[in-house]
Amino acid sequence: MEKYRAGAIERLKRVGDRPYLVSQNGGTSGRKEFIEAVFSSTENFTISNINTNEIFGSFPHPMAVHPHTDRWTFIPSKYRLRTWKWMNRVAGLSKPE
Repeated sequence: MEKYRAGAIERLKRVGDRPYLVSQNGGTSGRKEFIEAVFSSTENFTISNINTNEIFGSFPHPMAVHPHTDRWTFIPSKYRLRTWKWMNRVAGLSKPE
């Protein structure tokens, strides 16, 4: 786990002050604490909990065999809409909420 964390710290440092979206199925508290331990300011980070069970129902699903999947973006949901809004705001295509 230490090797993974060291690599993650290096990747996060390359982000600098650019906007960064962290999406996670399930609890996001561990991610938030990890990021806060690396950066003194986390204003550019948005952490989004994606409930894939709410999107797909039960697993395995024809589109995803496991809840840990990126295929949730293919199905309309409040999570996808929230992510699109974030991306449009970051890209300057919409006004901040």
